[in-house]
Amino acid sequence: MPDRPADSCAAGHRPVRSYVLREGRLTAGQRRALEALWPKYGLDLAADAGRSGGGLCDGGDGGDGGDGGDGGFAAGFDGGFDSGFAAGFDAGADPNAAPDYRQIFGRNAPLHLEIGFGDGEALLEMAARNPHCDFLGAEVHRPGVGRALLQIEARQLANIRLFRADGSQVLSAAVAPRALAALHLYFPDPWPKKRHHKRRLLQPPFIALAASRLAAGGHFHFATDWQDYAEQALARLEEFNGWENCAGRGRFSPRPPARPQTKFERRGQLLGHPVWDVVMRKTAE
Repeated sequence: MPDRPADSCAAGHRPVRSYVLREGRLTAGQRRALEALWPKYGLDLAADAGRSGGGLCDGGDGGDGGDGGDGGFAAGFDGGFDSGFAAGFDAGADPNAAPDYRQIFGRNAPLHLEIGFGDGEALLEMAARNPHCDFLGAEVHRPGVGRALLQIEARQLANIRLFRADGSQVLSAAVAPRALAALHLYFPDPWPKKRHHKRRLLQPPFIALAASRLAAGGHFHFATDWQDYAEQALARLEEFNGWENCAGRGRFSPRPPARPQTKFERRGQLLGHPVWDVVMRKTAE
C-alpha cells in the first residue's frame, strides 16, 4: 500500500492517507535483503534521476509472451470531492524529472506499475510471465519489500524495480505522462467504515493522475473483494473521460488470466468471498 503523503499538498489541508502502516516483524533475511539487494533492485523516490539503487527511501515507519490474457490486455502485456485529499499525490511534482527507465532496464519495453504489491506475489509472477515487459512496484511495508527482494533475486528477474514509497507519489513524481502500458491496483485497503471512505485510494484526483500516466491503449486494472468499493470504483472510473470499460459500461470484467491469483485471493475464495475486476482502456490523451 502507498506511504507518506506529499509535502506540497494544498495549504491548509491535512493530507489524507489511503493506508495505515501496520508493519510486522522484519526477519533477519528480509533485513539482509533490504541492505544487500536494494542497490540492485531498488529505486529511491527522493534521489533517483534515471539510475538504480541509491539507498532505501525513508517513506515512514514501519520469453516473448505471457501465458494467456485477453489478446490485448495492457499494451504489450499478454495475458464533488474534498479538494484537500492528497493520499500522496504531489501536485507540484515535475514529471519531466522521472527516472529514465530505458537506462535503468537497458532497453525500451512496455512499462507496468503495481501500486501496493504486498509481498510481491502477483508482481513477480507478472514479470516472470512477461519478460518482454518491465515492471515497477510500489509498497510501503518493509517486510513485504524484503520478501519481494528475496524472491526477485532467487528467480533472477531482471525486469523488476521496487520503490518503498507511497504509490501515488511514485505515480506523480517518478512516472512521466503517457509512460505506462498498464497500471495495476489489486486489493487496496477498502476502508469499510463509511466515515473512512475518503481514505480510499480511488478518488477523482488519483484517477485523473492515473489516466495521465497511461499511454493511449494502456490499461488500468483494479480488483477488490469488497463489493461496495467495487461498485464505487466502477462508477468513479466510468465518470472519467478518456478511457473505456473493457467489459462494457456498467459491467465488471471476468478475471483476466493475465492477473495472477495470489494466496490471499485463493484463501478468500475458499471462504466464499467473490472478487470484482474493473479493466479500463485509455482511448484518448
